[in-house]
Amino acid sequence: MIGEVLWAQSNLPSVLQSYRASLSIGEHLVKTAPDNSYWRGELAMSQSRIGSVLSDQGNLAEALQSHRAALNTTEYLVKAYPTNSIWQRALALHHGEVGKLLARQGAQSEATAAFKQGHAIIAGLMQQFPDDPTLSKDSCLVRGAACGSGEVIS
Repeated sequence: MIGEVLWAQSNLPSVLQSYRASLSIGEHLVKTAPDNSYWRGELAMSQSRIGSVLSDQGNLAEALQSHRAALNTTEYLVKAYPTNSIWQRALALHHGEVGKLLARQGAQSEATAAFKQGHAIIAGLMQQFPDDPTLSKDSCLVRGAACGSGEVIS
């Protein structure tokens, strides 16, 4: 919560400090109770938030590392809870974030692979939940497209 307030104030160094503190707590909690899916989900969120701040700061290599950590944490959750659509959706979105960062770094083939993985997950969720309007937007996001424009985000 503090990180979001600081982000609204454009205080990215303090945002990063806040999110890293959350990450440290999350890592400790997951070590204490590795089967606690809530704590592991919060850990993935912290990893992703750090990646977003680093991306906004132009630190693409570290941002990619953080988003990949979030993806790996969420993959663990999907394997542990394969029918949980919330974790599946999060995994798809993490693939999209990784794809966007790879594209920004010029790794187009890797970016395309990440986008395809994310889109495949969302496509499966759209079949299960055809009336969920958020999945259409998610489908756009995980393909690296600026929703509504059809353009690839770079």
